Amino acid sequence: MTYHRETMREKREKLQQFARGTSFRVGLIVLVAVLVVLDVMQTSTVSTKGYEISQLQQDIRELQQETGKLDYEIAKNRSMESIQARLGNLDLVEADTAEFLALADNQVAQR
Repeated sequence: MTYHRETMREKREKLQQFARGTSFRVGLIVLVAVLVVLDVMQTSTVSTKGYEISQLQQDIRELQQETGKLDYEIAKNRSMESIQARLGNLDLVEADTAEFLALADNQVAQR
């Protein structure tokens, strides 16, 4: 049984032949094409997410403005002038004196 060790020169020549071969070149082209497609997909995904984020930020600004307007309306409707103006439209009669009912022994209900 003869054992033949390849020299470094023979290994280098085999590697160079493989690199010059058609299958290596086709494989390399396919690999580059796949990497380009993945890069385009990632770039597209990132730009889409960026657009979605900017839209959501715009929605947040609009909702904050709407919240501010609603807070203003709430404060305006809670003001004494607003309450008195609305009471005037309800045709309510002002009570002269208040009468209170006093219950014996602080009972509210009878068993």
